[in-house]
Amino acid sequence: MKINTDILFNRPLYDVLRPKSFDEFVDQNQFISNDGFLGFSLKGNHLPSIILWGPPGTGKTSFARILAKDYGYGLIELSGVNSGVSDIRSSLEEAKRKSDDGLKTVVFLDEIHRYSKAQQDVLLPHIESGLITLIGATTENPGFNINKALRSRVQILVFKPLSFESLFAILSRAERVMNLDSKTLNDGVKNLLIRMADGDGRKLLIILESILQKYGNLKNPITREDVMKSTTISLKKFDRFGDEFYAQVSALHKSIRGSDPDASIYWFSRMVDGGIDLSYLGRRLLRISCEDVGLADPRALRIALDAWEAYERVGSPEGELFLAEAVIYLAVAPKSNSVYQAFKKGRDYAKKEPSYEVPNHLRNAVTSFDDTQSFGKDYHYPHDHEDGFSERQEYFPESLAGDSPVFYKPSNRGLEIQIKEKLFVLKDKRKHAKKKEQGYD
Repeated sequence: MKINTDILFNRPLYDVLRPKSFDEFVDQNQFISNDGFLGFSLKGNHLPSIILWGPPGTGKTSFARILAKDYGYGLIELSGVNSGVSDIRSSLEEAKRKSDDGLKTVVFLDEIHRYSKAQQDVLLPHIESGLITLIGATTENPGFNINKALRSRVQILVFKPLSFESLFAILSRAERVMNLDSKTLNDGVKNLLIRMADGDGRKLLIILESILQKYGNLKNPITREDVMKSTTISLKKFDRFGDEFYAQVSALHKSIRGSDPDASIYWFSRMVDGGIDLSYLGRRLLRISCEDVGLADPRALRIALDAWEAYERVGSPEGELFLAEAVIYLAVAPKSNSVYQAFKKGRDYAKKEPSYEVPNHLRNAVTSFDDTQSFGKDYHYPHDHEDGFSERQEYFPESLAGDSPVFYKPSNRGLEIQIKEKLFVLKDKRKHAKKKEQGYD
């Protein structure tokens, strides 16, 4: 095969294949169709400010460039990685000069989430005045990383990972541009490359380029083994710090809460494969054992803690099995969030209520002075009573006695069935004791 080496060694393949028009654009049809952003929002031939949010390699930069070109705007490109306020101000001055000549300007800020709030605020009056149209691109959730004032002035377009069909189309186009023989990449190899790209068109072309640089001059077709030997890129996508990280952690948590052990193991395995910090995952499982299982099965807390400690001692990969056991146990355990709700209600109540005094009978008389203050007087030691319970003892502050709030409401699941029955009996004893004290019994 005779490969187009001028392309292979002079420019990155992903830059060579970058679409120059929407006819060459793949995927993101929700924006390109007549009913989408291009067909609806731009009927007046005015380009509104937008933020493009989505994973890497989904066409955000190309989309911005094509928009600016198609609507006759000048384009100024900056990146949050290597520019700051001075660069933004210089761009605004350039936009002002162009505006004086009757030209409109798009300022494209790649990785806009890296700009601070103050840097983002610099843009606001110039978006308002119409001096510039802002197009930002980000891989991070705009709700967290773009300040509210800026979000209120833009439309947010959500880009999705590229589909299998779209990646296959990009790969086919690369074959034509690179002048590859039809036998160079068989269907099995193509499928492997697409799986490795995991929705990222740029990643697909980087992998292909590295393989061709190593094996492209051979007469034999490229094999799956050639692919695996020539790249260290994982088959799975996992963002260890950004949105994808939290999305997958959330998926695991909700799968456990929903009592689906298979989905729980799936998300756990995805994160292990992606290189998650398993100590973080151990802490998360410990939280789940209390928040979502709680007293419906108190053993869950011990099992989660034991699994985490066992992993810390053994390490990867052997120790991952202990965490997998905890994941399954938590998923199949009876569920109750009563502890979580009780703590939340109690904390909120304590914040809004006055700081009521501790009743004297609940205080310890440590000194002789304490005795003169009647500390500990009339305290009923529960173990001196039948069943270890004094039905006449009050534990809330005196101001709340008789009308005390209820924070803990046990569920009808697991051990809490028995806890609920016991609390009902104790409450009934208190009620009868109070009636007797008042002379009704």
